[in-house]
Amino acid sequence: MGEHDIEVTLLPNRLVQLAAKAAQAGNLAETRVHCAEVLVKDPFNEDALLWQNVATESMPEKIRLLQKVLSMNPANYRAKTLLTWAEARQRRGEGISPAMEVELLTPCPYLGTAEDRHARFTYPCPGNVCHAEANQRRAPREVSEETQRDSCLTVDHLACPTYCRAIFAARRHALDTMNLHDYFDFFGLDEEPFNIVPTPRFFYPTRQHDEALRLLRQVIEHRQGLAVLSGQVGLGKTLILRVLYEDLFRDPRYTVAFFPHSSWGTEHAMMTAIFRALGVAPARRRSLRDLEASLEDYLMQQVFQAHKTVVFLFDEAQAMSPRILSRVRRILDFHVGNQQMAQIILAGQPRLLEKVKGIAALQDRVVASYALTPLAPSDVKSFISSRLHEAGSQNGLFTSAAVRTITDLTRGSPRRINVLCMRCLIEAFERNVHSIDQELVLRVVDQHPAEVAEPKPAQQIAEERGLLSRLRFLWQQREAPS
Repeated sequence: MGEHDIEVTLLPNRLVQLAAKAAQAGNLAETRVHCAEVLVKDPFNEDALLWQNVATESMPEKIRLLQKVLSMNPANYRAKTLLTWAEARQRRGEGISPAMEVELLTPCPYLGTAEDRHARFTYPCPGNVCHAEANQRRAPREVSEETQRDSCLTVDHLACPTYCRAIFAARRHALDTMNLHDYFDFFGLDEEPFNIVPTPRFFYPTRQHDEALRLLRQVIEHRQGLAVLSGQVGLGKTLILRVLYEDLFRDPRYTVAFFPHSSWGTEHAMMTAIFRALGVAPARRRSLRDLEASLEDYLMQQVFQAHKTVVFLFDEAQAMSPRILSRVRRILDFHVGNQQMAQIILAGQPRLLEKVKGIAALQDRVVASYALTPLAPSDVKSFISSRLHEAGSQNGLFTSAAVRTITDLTRGSPRRINVLCMRCLIEAFERNVHSIDQELVLRVVDQHPAEVAEPKPAQQIAEERGLLSRLRFLWQQREAPS
């Protein structure tokens, strides 16, 4: 999995969603086109392979696709069921009705009863719960009947961020060649507590992060238009957007689209990305004017007929060119009277503020702005403890002196804290010690001084992969016969 872009894998796969909707409508040719587009970028996408199977008439090809899914993830029970059907029909010389396959794949596979994750009520009711992130320590999550109706029991579950994250975790578990059970068991963990991938379950609401989140929610709830969230790399902007996105996604009053990268070369590319993120096809798509008119029609339908609030969350917005930022301003022009039809959050590094100020018409639209700063020393200890607790630890693992040293060395950057703490856990595992003290922290920093510097995002990803490679080596050393 190392070569795949984790950010993309975690995001809703809107192309697969469009493929599924096309299959439901009986348009299997369109299903094949969308699935092929996904598989070019991600050949291991299980959902794309399953829906490609639906659109495939050749029984041998169906069986090949399903066997490929099971070779990557033997626990995929939907692929097992479909393969059983295909093999039985092949023996009898019969075909499979796509409608049967569509019916099996439509609901979310993680929706089940409290007693059995593979059994569910076929209608929205309190008896259905979400097993996506349940384990021995974490109970299945209750799901509102509105969310079941609008997402869990439909192909729109493909856009659910919790589903996407769970699918990625299952793929990583099935494909990764190293075994981290020894490492996790050594520290009493269920999972890696200091992963730098922004995961809402690990969100720790410091005073400023809580304030920022409340401010963004206020702008959205009151349909005030535009808010800006800024801060240096690694301070938690993306995680705040992810938390906000998941909250809004589960609320039937909102239609929300999240864009992790905002570096479109043209306005046409940006508008196309917006429609793809919304999971809809524009009525007209030839020109920029066509896309603009289609978006205005869509917003009118959502706001005045469906009575929903439409929200666009743009991360890494400092990468937007002046032309793209001007397009954002044009989207904000869509309103009827004092009714703002699109709510927009721009998040990015401090130079985003300068870019927005450079476009007076956009600056005038900013209703609220919040700048994140590094964590206060009093927050670092709670930040580390919170992540350890969420990962299953029953003790702090880090001594008070170690936490003070980490605070001083990382200067309160959450991302640098995560990377340094992960390094410390690996060092402690290698040395067979269960507690991280100040001496161990200093040893790690002496060996890896770059851990306390501000790395580029790409360097961060490469470094995390390096840490996982180190764990693989340690595990192989432990398993080797003495």
